[in-house]
Amino acid sequence: AFAAHGVTFLEGGVLGPLLLYLYKRESSEFVAYHALQSFYFGLLFMLVSIGSCGILAIPGVVVYILYEIRACIAANDGEWYALPLAGAWAARRHAPPLSPTS
Repeated sequence: AFAAHGVTFLEGGVLGPLLLYLYKRESSEFVAYHALQSFYFGLLFMLVSIGSCGILAIPGVVVYILYEIRACIAANDGEWYALPLAGAWAARRHAPPLSPTS
């Protein structure tokens, strides 16, 4: 799960998480969730950057990196951390376990 977010710093956040998702989607819900949301987050960042004709690319990179760092830390700690928008989309396929109610 950590690698799904960490690989984004090496290749830009699309291909690495997608390959990890395709490889682990059947064997680990946790890794699949983090890989899929990292893939979605990378696509979302690319679409916003292209859609804004590059105007939002520089501030977007800063926000993108900060969220991915937070996601790396959370994944390493075993948390089902959700990135903005992408986490909810990924949870539709690989839902975090329900918390017990008190």
